[in-house]
Amino acid sequence: MDESFLHFVWQHQYYNKSDLTTADGHKVEVYQPGHYNTNAGPDFLNARIKIGDLIWNGSIEIHVMSEDWFNHKHHLNMVYDSVVLHVVWQGDRRAQRTDNTDIPTVFLKTRVPQSIFKKYQNLLGSIDHLPCSQFISNIPEVILQNMLDHVLIQRLERKASEIISLYESNAGDWEETAYQILLKSFGFQKNSELFHKLGRALPLKILKRHRDKIVQVESLLFGMAGFLKGKPGDDYHENLQKEFAFLCQKYGLEDRIIEPHLWKFMRMRPANFPTLRLAQLAVLIVQSDNIFSSLVYAGSVRSILNYLCINPGNYWREHYYFGKKTQKHSADLGEAGMEGIIINAVVPLMAAYGMHTDDHSWIEGAIQLLEQIRPENNSIVQRVSSSGIQVGKACDSQAAIELYKNYCTKRKCLHCKIGTYILKPEDK
Repeated sequence: MDESFLHFVWQHQYYNKSDLTTADGHKVEVYQPGHYNTNAGPDFLNARIKIGDLIWNGSIEIHVMSEDWFNHKHHLNMVYDSVVLHVVWQGDRRAQRTDNTDIPTVFLKTRVPQSIFKKYQNLLGSIDHLPCSQFISNIPEVILQNMLDHVLIQRLERKASEIISLYESNAGDWEETAYQILLKSFGFQKNSELFHKLGRALPLKILKRHRDKIVQVESLLFGMAGFLKGKPGDDYHENLQKEFAFLCQKYGLEDRIIEPHLWKFMRMRPANFPTLRLAQLAVLIVQSDNIFSSLVYAGSVRSILNYLCINPGNYWREHYYFGKKTQKHSADLGEAGMEGIIINAVVPLMAAYGMHTDDHSWIEGAIQLLEQIRPENNSIVQRVSSSGIQVGKACDSQAAIELYKNYCTKRKCLHCKIGTYILKPEDK
């Protein structure tokens, strides 16, 4: 038994209210259980109840044991003087306010249906990736979709808030912010934070000064990433080293260079190597007049894909790393890579811009982009879909990731619309 379960029971009034009385025998009627309080203070605010012949308006505090009132020192805190009813699982101690007046107590142990508690225990004790997997086939589609819509918006709002914070740290520069978010998305999962670090270490305004010479843009990107250290692997590598030596000194970048050993190459397809991604970025920066408007104002998935359809020079069609020649291969981002950038950079940027300008149409546009592209295919999405939840579009896969990470793995079933449906009593 834990308090969160009792909060759930009280919030939804999932207990036997017949002949409900306080510990000292006074009849209790609940007109309004109150509003769940997520901040400090009593658990439920603005409740309205009748005890005996008197109607009380105030707060409700909930504990597993009645003694917890004193263990939590509520009897010394005037904030809890507004409590008009103490709801507990069991115990025999009366709660008191700071003026020593008693607070009526109601016990729930014999009033909560065992079926609800057993289902709750099954959810918490499940070894499945999704604790509700065994119930999914019986959940109405409208409940599932409602929760997926809910977590998708949650995910967008959280990512948007992070981008707005970054925008503010960039002195209100959307272009610099878009560049940094774009770099992070180029790192995909394994190198995303290092790409983001590179974006902070190497401002876009420096790169733009050298857009007319791609070798200089490449030298800055590879140099700041740490890939130009040591003995050159070939003439191309050596040429970049010479360019970077001059530019690094010119802009005073020595202290910001990333250590090359931090980059991840293991268990990664060569097409996703950070070296090839940096070569692609160099071409994109040279070709872009304005990254932010090109991404956010593109208007369609096709326009964004066209923008991201880039090919580095011939060197990178025969190399994945400096000095190591390979058979000829494609050096472009690939459709899956471009769609990943839309999901992880373009969509959050649009949502952030919408939140910042208080224009919800941008958020709607971001969701429409997700509805037009394929879902991601990773271990989390596979786990969610294998449980019976349909994942057919990128909006579904993004929702699935949010659901899994922030509800399923944390066993927050009581805060999930799927979980609360499962725990609903049969007579409700």
